[in-house]
Formats: sequence, structure tokens, C-alpha cells
Amino acid sequence: MRLDLKNALLSISGIDVVINNIGIFQVNTPMRNKDLGELAREFNFNVFSPFALTKAAVPHLEKTKWATELSCCAVYCSTVLETSN
Repeated sequence: MRLDLKNALLSISGIDVVINNIGIFQVNTPMRNKDLGELAREFNFNVFSPFALTKAAVPHLEKTKWATELSCCAVYCSTVLETSN
């Protein structure tokens, strides 16, 4: 999904608040099965997406008398290390 901020702004008068609520992850994946490509995708999405959205909104936030940006990320990740005893 691609965010098109310019088209979204056509239907409203401006932006006062940007709320980034993000988090994707693999749950209960054994360490030996964890794919580094998937880990990199999760990291990039969780870190860079909120930054990119807020950066795109900054010029519009600056036009208001006040503006707020809130970022929250709730990621629960459990990596299972299997050992054979």
C-alpha cells in the first residue's frame, strides 16, 4: 500500500496531528529458521515508514499554529532457540 499524502490533503483543510502506529513481526520463529531478508524487511518497515510519513507531513504541519507528531510501536517478538538435549 502506498500513501498518497497529496491526494489525502485534497479532502481536508490541513494536518494538525500525525500518529504513527506501526509494527510488523514474525512470532515464534525458531532462530535457525529466521530469514535475514524478512528481518531486514520488518526493520525497514518499522523504522523507516514512520519517518517517511512524518517527513512528508512536515511542510503541512508547519502551516498550522500548532502541530503534534506521535510515534508508537508495539512489537512483541519471541524468538525460539531450539536446543537438542
